[in-house]
Amino acid sequence: MGLPLGMNDELSAPHCLTCPFRSEVVSHWSCQPFNSPNDVVVRRADGSIWFTDPSYAYHQGLRPTPVLGEWVWRHMPTPLPSQTDGKKRPHSDGTEETLSCTGSTEVVADGFHRPNGLAFSPDEMILYVTDTGYATGTNLDPSKPRSIYAFDVTEHGQRLSNRRLIYVSRAHVCDAGIPDGIKVDVHGRIYTGCADGVHVLSPSGNLLGKILVRGCDGGVANLCFGDGPDHESTLFLLAEGAIIGVKLQGTRGALVSKRPKRAAQPK
Repeated sequence: MGLPLGMNDELSAPHCLTCPFRSEVVSHWSCQPFNSPNDVVVRRADGSIWFTDPSYAYHQGLRPTPVLGEWVWRHMPTPLPSQTDGKKRPHSDGTEETLSCTGSTEVVADGFHRPNGLAFSPDEMILYVTDTGYATGTNLDPSKPRSIYAFDVTEHGQRLSNRRLIYVSRAHVCDAGIPDGIKVDVHGRIYTGCADGVHVLSPSGNLLGKILVRGCDGGVANLCFGDGPDHESTLFLLAEGAIIGVKLQGTRGALVSKRPKRAAQPK
C-alpha cells in the first residue's frame, strides 16, 4: 500500500481515495467494484489520480471474486459545485453530510499479473509501474513477473503508450524479494522497495546500487520522500516491522513541493 503526498503535501492512504475534504472519490467502474486498490499517485499537472488495482485482497480471503482485471486506472475528479459552500452539508435533523466528488475513470494499462507500485518521472511524462505477480497472494510463482515497466504519458496526460520492461529482480539468485513500492527523485533515479532493502535504478532501469536494510523480515514494502527543510532529502522506508528514515545527499523527491520561505519574525 502506498503513502503518497496529496496536493497539499499531506499523507493519504490509497485504499480510501479521497478528495481534500476526505470523502470517497471512486469505488466502482460501470457499477462493478474495484478489486483492492493498492497504490496511488496524483499527477500534479492536471490533478488526475492514477492507481493500481490488483486482486490481492481476493486471494487473501478479504474480497469477493474479482469482476475487473489486473489494471492501472486514471481517475479525473470533478468537484461538485456545492464544494465551494464548505466541507459539510447540514441536514434539518442536525446531522452533516460529507460532500463527494464525481468524475471520469478509465483503464490506462492492462496485461499485468499484479500491478502494484507506481510513480511518475520528474516531468510527469513517464509512468513507472511494478508488477509483483511473482507473489500471487497465497504463494510464490517464479514464472510470474517481478518487474518494473515504463510507459510514456501521452495525449495531454490522458493515455499511456510505448510500454517497455526496464527492470527484473533476480529473486533467489542475487537479489532478495521483488520490486514493490516505487518512488523517483529529482534526478530521475528510481527507488523501489524489495526484501533486501531499496534498489536504486537509473531512469532506464540499470541497477545503480542498493540501500540494504538488515533485521526487518519481509524487507521494504513501500517508501516515501519527506518534505520540509529537515526532511526533503529523507527517504522514509516502510519495512514490515519498522519505519526507517534514510538521509540522502544531493537529492530529494521528484514531486515534493518546495514550501514558501517563512517571513522573518520581527525582533
